[in-house]
Formats: sequence, C-alpha cells, structure tokens
Amino acid sequence: MSQIPEWREHVGPGWAPILDELHRDVVALDPDYTVEQVKEKFGSLRAYLTYRDPAIAALVQAAQQRSAQTCEECGAPGLIRNRRGAIWLQCLCDTCVQKPAEPW
Repeated sequence: MSQIPEWREHVGPGWAPILDELHRDVVALDPDYTVEQVKEKFGSLRAYLTYRDPAIAALVQAAQQRSAQTCEECGAPGLIRNRRGAIWLQCLCDTCVQKPAEPW
C-alpha cells in the first residue's frame, strides 16, 4: 500500500492539485494513512483510504465534492458530463469536452 502521490496516475491531471491537498491535510492528521484505491467514478474523484482519525472522512468527502466541479483534464471549473455516450461520466470544462475522448 502507498499514499496518494503515488496514485495520481489513476485520475486525470486536472485533479492532481486536489489529491496533493488531500494528501497534505490527511498526513497532518495521520502520517501513517494508506490508500486502498483512487479512481474516477460517476464523474468525480473517489479516494478510499485507511486512517485512524475520523476527521479525515470529511476531508475525503470535500475532495470528492471539489472534483465534481473541477475538470479532470485541465483543472479549470467543470461540470459532470456524459462524454462517451451512456456509459461514461466525466467532469470536464467547456474546452476539454470538445476534445476527442482518449481511446481505452
């Protein structure tokens, strides 16, 4: 297991500042926390952590809410949008939603 900086590759670069801030805030409360999973789900960030301080749950929730308003690609203000038809939601800004979706 590891901590968030090693998991930034699992979401778009626009959310890196959100993950960096979450890591900094969580380490201040529990330096030994671990990451179970970091991913995008339903257009927003999901971070599943193991920690001891119950105050960390609010930090994780705040990061998730912030990601739902931040473009996953560039970090600009964004909206959750249906990018790949009915199967994929992503938080994107007006500019990034116009770009072709990356192939899987």
